Amino acid sequence: MNRDNKEVDLIEVIQVLFNNKMFILKVSLVFFVFGGVIAFFSPKEYTAKTVMVPQIQKTNASGGFSNLAAIAGINLNTTSGDVLPTTIYPKIISSVPFKKKLIETNLTINNISKSITYKEFYLNRKSFFKDFFKSNKKKVNKTDSLLTVITEEELGLFKRLDKQIKLEIDDKTELINLGVSMPQSLASAQMTKAAKKHLQSIIIEIKVKKAKENLKFINKTYQESKKKFEDIDARLARFRDSNRGLITSKSRRILSKLENEYNLSFQIYSELSKRLETQRIKVEEVVPVFSTIEPVVIPLEKSKPKRLLIVVMFVVLGLASSSIYILVKEVLKNRIQ
Repeated sequence: MNRDNKEVDLIEVIQVLFNNKMFILKVSLVFFVFGGVIAFFSPKEYTAKTVMVPQIQKTNASGGFSNLAAIAGINLNTTSGDVLPTTIYPKIISSVPFKKKLIETNLTINNISKSITYKEFYLNRKSFFKDFFKSNKKKVNKTDSLLTVITEEELGLFKRLDKQIKLEIDDKTELINLGVSMPQSLASAQMTKAAKKHLQSIIIEIKVKKAKENLKFINKTYQESKKKFEDIDARLARFRDSNRGLITSKSRRILSKLENEYNLSFQIYSELSKRLETQRIKVEEVVPVFSTIEPVVIPLEKSKPKRLLIVVMFVVLGLASSSIYILVKEVLKNRIQ
């Protein structure tokens, strides 16, 4: 009996919708036209992409020397500074210094004879000019001269960049997918290339800074080791000069102890000298940070808008909303009766 009631209800629903088919078609047609207008006037976007992989070098040049240094009470901190976690890359992309550099990228825009920057391209557009014209610029005190200052215009551009730049990192393969969307295909390729360049330069800067810090640490350790070596060398020389011809057991023990300290100190001093020169060379080296798997290519097809998809979605929305309206109206009518 319940099954029959359900079948009857379904038939009634279909009957109600069929009786109001003209209303449903009219509403769907309105949504179709509205969706078509939105799809037609939606700004075009082209997305250029590049795929990279970071070059990871895990080296430990000290080898067993770190154990030898530990015996002498020296901590060399042998952790390699060449590995930069890929989790830092999104933070670099969203940082203010990165965005400040990126908005100064020169772009080739259609119908404009000379190249203009990303900043000029968007600030000269009418949709942005009105908002920026109303804003009041804040004065910066002299005491704040060392701080990074962001204008309201730049803040608006930064928010736009956040939507245009897309960075994806595969945790397994460590492949880095970087892309930038722009209204014109050539501009999107230029922005992607600039984003890749700035990302790489910032990572190189971080690595060089680490290498310089390591050089400073090794140099400090080297100077301490040199002083210790010179001290033990002087003590050994004085002992030999003042104990010539003595063959007592006590003097032999002291001499043996001093010679052992001298040999250990000399070995550490010599190895640190080598490491110091190696680290100096390393600071001067320029190592590529990324291996490019897929270079930046000017996109031929737009990524947005998906006009057909927009129209279909609006038609479906029109059918659904009009059908729900008819059914709700019918239920309320039956309850009132």
